[in-house]
Amino acid sequence: MATVKFLDRHLRLIIISLATIGIIDTATITLGHWGWIVSVTCNSSNQGCEKALQSAWGFVFGQPLSLFGLLAYSMILLSTVISIVLPKTRNMRIHSWNRRGTFFVSLIMANFTLLLMSLLVFKIQVFCFFCLLSGTLSIALLLLNAMRTPKDEYDQLIFDSTLMSLLVSTVGLIWAITVDLSSTDYSRQPIGISPAIVRMSTPSKIALAEFLSNSDTTLYSVYWCPHCHDQKELFGREAADRLRTIECGIEGENNQYSNCTKKGITGFPSWDFKNKLGHSTLQSGIKSLNQLAELSGYMKPCGIK
Repeated sequence: MATVKFLDRHLRLIIISLATIGIIDTATITLGHWGWIVSVTCNSSNQGCEKALQSAWGFVFGQPLSLFGLLAYSMILLSTVISIVLPKTRNMRIHSWNRRGTFFVSLIMANFTLLLMSLLVFKIQVFCFFCLLSGTLSIALLLLNAMRTPKDEYDQLIFDSTLMSLLVSTVGLIWAITVDLSSTDYSRQPIGISPAIVRMSTPSKIALAEFLSNSDTTLYSVYWCPHCHDQKELFGREAADRLRTIECGIEGENNQYSNCTKKGITGFPSWDFKNKLGHSTLQSGIKSLNQLAELSGYMKPCGIK
């Protein structure tokens, strides 16, 4: 009996550790999407994750899929901590429901993870380390929570797990099939071609773009980067066409990959501002139009609209 308690306690500590890693992983992705993390760039060494996260399957109800992973990891962490803090001798029923609830949350995560991994391999067709990390954590948490189940509950657990897996898999497949594939899907863009700019430009945006171009301000971009596309969308189609843009993707159309490498540019979009003496200043990340006006010395008191 003492050995079982010792093993169960160590299993819970491992579960807490893995859930914490999962929270850090998914929170970083989620906060980055919301813009709460300052660096809003695409890294040239991590384009697989960018394509996966910006694919048609990367969002649910307008929110990044990582948010729901964050909530699931948080639930597992909280319930496991409660099982350690709450005295077991006086709350046997609560502990039993807590253990089963944690198991089924991890079961739902593992089932959905298998679906997402299938989409990653067969549809999106990219490798994403952070997606793989989250998937591995989900399956590991399921196995660890299964190990915590008493032997006399195995039969009922297998029956309930089968039903739950069928339900989650069915709902997941329906969701995957009915996703709006007509939305901008960066993972399905032709190789080397940037997505089309949709928004129209206002005269003030066109004027800013022309000033940036005339002052030798350069935008370094890569075709697969959603942040680069968002930056250009701020200008609109007509104004974006007037920008001095350099394609840094090695497979990009009319690319200047070697020049980008020599400049040491790894984050995209990156802006290269030149002062009156010809000295360059590099700034990475999406910039608002008013920020660009200020950084480039464009004098427009009423702002860019």
